[in-house]
Amino acid sequence: MPYRRRLFSISSFGLRLGLGLAVLLGSAGLALATTLLLFLATYDGTAAHVEWEVATETDLHGFDLSRKTPADSDFQPLATLTPTGRLRYTFVDSCLVQGRSGLLPGPVLYRLTLRGPGPDQTYTTTVAGTMSVVQRSWGSIKLMFH
Repeated sequence: MPYRRRLFSISSFGLRLGLGLAVLLGSAGLALATTLLLFLATYDGTAAHVEWEVATETDLHGFDLSRKTPADSDFQPLATLTPTGRLRYTFVDSCLVQGRSGLLPGPVLYRLTLRGPGPDQTYTTTVAGTMSVVQRSWGSIKLMFH
């Protein structure tokens, strides 16, 4: 029977990534070792909620979050955060609604960069450019009263 290795698992709580990172820094022997457990973005009709979780923050210097829409030629910086020890972070991006329809112009990419003593580790996740009828209706109602 062949040996099988599980690279990720899907549970009722969403996709959880098991990405172990270990980067050796030349002859110094320093390593940035952390595991990114979760990185996802959801859109509720008015804002995107970007969440990520790491197993440990040992040797992490910070997190850089960027966004790229179909109108952008490259990723645009959104936030730079210093690790606080809480391991799970959320960023609310409320600058996404395009016009009265409340629709995004297309898929939006988010890029998370983990900065440490060695090479940065970068991950991306995508939010689809559409939302449900209920989300569109609620977004339109809220825009009428602004």
